[in-house]
Amino acid sequence: MMPISESPSISVIMGSQSDWPTFEPAIKILDDLGVAYETKIVSAHRTPDRMYDFAKTAKDRGIKVIIAITEGIPVKDMIRVNNHIKNKNTVLVGPNCPGVITPDEAKV
Repeated sequence: MMPISESPSISVIMGSQSDWPTFEPAIKILDDLGVAYETKIVSAHRTPDRMYDFAKTAKDRGIKVIIAITEGIPVKDMIRVNNHIKNKNTVLVGPNCPGVITPDEAKV
């Protein structure tokens, strides 16, 4: 992971450390482009309130894109997150978003 010298504009959220191999291709692209990002382990499945709290503070922290691709996210929890951020200049990508992850490697 590249050292971040500026505030990140992208947050990559995974449900557990075991999801890292699925995210590596996207992280490599961000590194190659020199885009500042942060990675967080926030389980929307096990701790939906923590994910919601994370999303609530995203705009204030300068996050413009949240990439959240985790296995088994309850749809109602992600709808809650998305409804909170949809009018705040922050975009939620995931779950089930083609083009961000490596095909056949994610279980979404």
